[in-house]
Amino acid sequence: MPAPTFVDGAERGIKEIAPPSPFVILAVILADHYYGLIIAGFSLLGLTILFLITIFLRSKYWNIQYTTGYLVFAILALLMIPGIISEFVHPAFATLTNIAVFIGILAIGWRLIRKLGFNPNTSSR
Repeated sequence: MPAPTFVDGAERGIKEIAPPSPFVILAVILADHYYGLIIAGFSLLGLTILFLITIFLRSKYWNIQYTTGYLVFAILALLMIPGIISEFVHPAFATLTNIAVFIGILAIGWRLIRKLGFNPNTSSR
């Protein structure tokens, strides 16, 4: 099996960032139905953060090309594809969720910078 490529990372970035997870949508709809809009918003935010943490932890094992493809297309997906999640929760929670996704993408970008050899803890004196 060959190493994952830039294109593989791009496909994954689009698949994971552009559409919300069906599990998350179902959880938000059920939370809204049984507990109300505020709990549904917190459910969306909490599940999204959990999802992003798992992606960040798995990104430790990605190669540089795969990570770069993931980042480029995750950023494009976040910026270009409008979210439908604001149809299910209050817009404030949708905005907080988008901010969390952006921070998750930044964290993976930080990991890519470390993989490229830029280490802020070492000085060149």
